[in-house]
Amino acid sequence: MNLDLPGASVKLADGTFIFNWHRFGVLDLSVTRCTSLHSRAHGQPGEVQLIFWFRPEGTSEGASGMLMVRVDVPTQYAASAVRFMTEVRARYGILGPPDDGDQEDAVSRIPRDDPNWITGSTNADSEELYAEIFDRITTEPAP
Repeated sequence: MNLDLPGASVKLADGTFIFNWHRFGVLDLSVTRCTSLHSRAHGQPGEVQLIFWFRPEGTSEGASGMLMVRVDVPTQYAASAVRFMTEVRARYGILGPPDDGDQEDAVSRIPRDDPNWITGSTNADSEELYAEIFDRITTEPAP
């Protein structure tokens, strides 16, 4: 199964997702590590974004997704992207959006309109440091 887009492609071959951002890089991840796949409206009217969640390598099948890959899809490819998503979900038993709202909150600082991000969850120490720095920025006057 293939989804070819301008500047990027997503292929599923021999049980492996192959994300190819032309001239930028390639990411290969086993379909067995995909915990969720869904789409959402994004950008201009008619555009969508496919959102893939993957669990870390070596974790059990019940583990939640920690790596998120977002693929922006222009309007003219939206129908193909939804067909690709539907076929992949049906063939491999991949779920829709995760019920865990915390996953989305953990990456809310990552720009949704930038197609060049691959994200993963942060650990608690990083989140605590971020919260402390952000609090200082918002409460302390600038010099």
